[in-house]
Amino acid sequence: KRMKIHEPCECCSGGTLIEIGADVVRWLSDEVPEWEELEFLVDSGASVTVVGNESVKAVRASDAKKGSQYKLADGSYIPHKGSNIFAAVTDYGPPKQITASATDVDTPLLSVAQIVRARSTVVFRRDGSYVQDENGERIPLEQKGGLFTLKMWVPREQTSHFPGQASGRP
Repeated sequence: KRMKIHEPCECCSGGTLIEIGADVVRWLSDEVPEWEELEFLVDSGASVTVVGNESVKAVRASDAKKGSQYKLADGSYIPHKGSNIFAAVTDYGPPKQITASATDVDTPLLSVAQIVRARSTVVFRRDGSYVQDENGERIPLEQKGGLFTLKMWVPREQTSHFPGQASGRP
């Protein structure tokens, strides 16, 4: 199914996307910082969460779907370059496991639809927006210039930061 998701804006440089159907995999960089800051644009129009090819250096994208692409709002296509599954922490609560597709985007996009499929809720309110998981834990969203964002940190050492384990984020 092909449909327009959201009009391109300065922050997204190309708009949001929809998964359509590349066997290119982004390889792990030798220069991986201890903690990588990742600021997501919370996108109610994206069908999947995506990160750029240079994001999440601690995790190598895998399982690229041959021939799979994303259609942008301007009608152009960008290739699916694999999937990333990684632990990330916010200033609130324990580490979370994030699943994101790797593709050619400048700004990581956090899909509201994917959050809802994972049994969480996203609430947009004038007096405070947030993501709430099925246990009632709330992670506040920031509003910047009319857009909602969520800042996370991805640790280089992934094995000790999955949910239920301690985090030492700076």
